[in-house]
Amino acid sequence: MAISPLTGSSSFYDWYVKTNDEIIAQLNAMTIYGATSGDGVRMDVNGSGILTGTIGGTSGNIKSGLTFSGKVDFTGEAVVPNISFKIYGITSGSSGYTFGSVIRTNGINGYTLACADNPDNAESLAVISAMNSTYSVASMLGKITGNFNTVAGGTLFSGCIYFLDPTNPGKITTTEPVTVGQVSKPVIMGLSGDTGIILQYRGNYLNGTSTLGLSGNNRIYVILPSSSSSNGFTPGAFVSYLPNVGTKDALFDAYLVGTGRTAYDGWFVSQSSSSTVTSPLPFEEDFVVGMIETSMNYGSDKLYQVVTRGASEIVPTSITPSVYGWWTLNGVTLPQLTQSSNNIEENNPYERLYVGYNYNNTSFVVDIKPQIRSISSNRSTTISTSAQNISTFNNETFNGDYSIWQRSTGRDSQYTSNVSKVYFADQWVRRTSRTSLVSQYLQRQSFSKTQTTVEGSPQYYVDVKCVVDPSSIWFDGHHSVGHILPNIEALNNSDITVSFYAKCSHSNYSFNVYLARYNGSTLVSKTTIGTVNPTTSWDKYVINYTVPALSAGSYSDDYVEIGFDIEPTVKTAFDASVSLGTNLFMSFASLCVYNGTYLNPKHLFDSDESKALKANKYYYTTYTGSQIEGSATLATNGGPALNAHDITYVPNSNYSLIKLPVRMRKTPTITTYSPVTGALNDAFNVSAGLDLRQTSGTIGYDRKTRIAPLNLTTISSTSDETNVKLTLVNGIVPYDVVSCHVIADASYPL
Repeated sequence: MAISPLTGSSSFYDWYVKTNDEIIAQLNAMTIYGATSGDGVRMDVNGSGILTGTIGGTSGNIKSGLTFSGKVDFTGEAVVPNISFKIYGITSGSSGYTFGSVIRTNGINGYTLACADNPDNAESLAVISAMNSTYSVASMLGKITGNFNTVAGGTLFSGCIYFLDPTNPGKITTTEPVTVGQVSKPVIMGLSGDTGIILQYRGNYLNGTSTLGLSGNNRIYVILPSSSSSNGFTPGAFVSYLPNVGTKDALFDAYLVGTGRTAYDGWFVSQSSSSTVTSPLPFEEDFVVGMIETSMNYGSDKLYQVVTRGASEIVPTSITPSVYGWWTLNGVTLPQLTQSSNNIEENNPYERLYVGYNYNNTSFVVDIKPQIRSISSNRSTTISTSAQNISTFNNETFNGDYSIWQRSTGRDSQYTSNVSKVYFADQWVRRTSRTSLVSQYLQRQSFSKTQTTVEGSPQYYVDVKCVVDPSSIWFDGHHSVGHILPNIEALNNSDITVSFYAKCSHSNYSFNVYLARYNGSTLVSKTTIGTVNPTTSWDKYVINYTVPALSAGSYSDDYVEIGFDIEPTVKTAFDASVSLGTNLFMSFASLCVYNGTYLNPKHLFDSDESKALKANKYYYTTYTGSQIEGSATLATNGGPALNAHDITYVPNSNYSLIKLPVRMRKTPTITTYSPVTGALNDAFNVSAGLDLRQTSGTIGYDRKTRIAPLNLTTISSTSDETNVKLTLVNGIVPYDVVSCHVIADASYPL
């Protein structure tokens, strides 16, 4: 209906009537009959003619792009899965790239794999979250889901932090880097087996100011006469210490003078032992302490700061610019260093050891590493010409000195069980066919701290006894203790040197030294490589042997075992009708196995910290060296031991993760114990004051009743090579604290 216009003669009343009766009435009668929608935008008109617009359509999905030119505010929650972008040049066919690969920018071709081996390579940008034939998707932040097996070595664990790997570009690991020069860079937190959250954390470059592993500095301060500064004591020079060198060892002091050096209160500039050094002078590398970092006047004296381990901004002046890698002491020129390969070579004319690593010409890492050093012809005539081509000299028996003894077997008292095979010290196994009519034991013993007979100052040795009832019938057998070396092919077709110390409680007895190979629990071969007739005092023995080639075959869980079989002692005692009560035993210490042929090798072992990490590859326990598995380990206040593992049960989270110190050899077998009663496969509910299996009917938080059905699981476990997951099953209510001891065992099968 048309609205007629007002005229110049229209009155106010005419305007009032037209507005109310015509304009307003017709406006109220207006209706929207339809609207057009576009991609991602839906327009709807209801029966009353009301128009409603929806962004995202009925499915909530906008297929094409949506651009806002101004500010966008959300009053509710905005869910963003991740922040990603397309990259070209990396596709589903690109070698080395998979879902989960961590990438960084590369000025040459755009992108490449990131790696935590140095700061530049660790500048990670994103994680590949999807790949196709033309491009890939790189996610910088947020949640991604997929198969992490290739980049993480398995599925993810919820709550675990995964770091950028320092040795495998593009991959992630639960083992945080700790080596100087590397970068600790968290990349992903696991949410479930196939889902993780990308973390944009700042990487931690492990240099002299870091606090992890070798990166932590260790410095000492030495005050010496000011004249020392003109005799080689300058920043960048390595220094050694031998107490009372001028009076205690006058011959060595004369040698220092002959090499142009002066000792100040036992301190002197380090160098490598010259080929002109003759016995009985000591190997002077044994006395290297560290590198002078700074010097300053201290009254009339000089105060030197010496870094003994860790990174320093002082780079020795003798280092050639831009030449990176290991450096050793020079045998002729002072105070210079000599560049070295990663392995010290036998035909080098000097005794040597690594003293440090040139990282980037602005940071020199002091990391004194004693090695099996070459023995010059003037010092000894014991080198076999067959050893000249051998270039690797590591002691294969990392625990040949029994310093790591995590199991309680024979550790604190005599182990007298007649079981046929059992682990005692880490990577040591006792095997016997003497399970009846026998008196036998195995026990760790301690050296006196002042003993000097056995080189290297070992702390422990082991006593082994086996006497057969002389009234019984004799049969051939064995009774041995041996050290396990990984990989059945480890010494295949090689010349080796086996060196150790031994003694016997009685005279005129002998034992065999053997080398055995095992494929899992199956013996492949066993050979006696020498027979020893020890005295009643400690003596050093050296056996050279050529390991024969290994027969072709399929091997798994395989290893080499080198040790001592006291069967000759057992036979001699039987023939002499020695009674079971006679305390006839053999003692063994400091077993070393080296590649190459030597007649008198030095006995060298890693630090206890390094050996403990190697041992944890096979066996991990929360018990201390003074506790016995399955025993009560109460704290002084009557609660569980301080070293037990605690789990707080919160609603919807009934588990706890234990990050293992190192990646274990294989997925371990997990055993739990109550720290209060020692109950196997159980734990102690601290809140209830009872083991989980005993808590049925007790009341906890919110007056909830604990339930622990008889003979049902109370705590379960799952694991991989890097983590253990403990799950509380029964005997708990919310906010209970549960404590347990844990053993993870990945040892070779016996």
